[in-house]
Amino acid sequence: MRTGLPARTTLVLTTPHGSAPAETTERDAWGNTRISGLGRPPFPVELLDGAGEGVRRA
Repeated sequence: MRTGLPARTTLVLTTPHGSAPAETTERDAWGNTRISGLGRPPFPVELLDGAGEGVRRA
């Protein structure tokens, strides 16, 4: 039997790169709980981290 967190439960998502607040949103067709971040993701994101600044894109 699967159990999950109820919708709108706040939590902290932690990865090796950091932590960020999140909230549960719904259950998917397979019974997994989906979450939505409430700020910057707890992992590197090229666009947010400024990588590639000054690089021209074709």
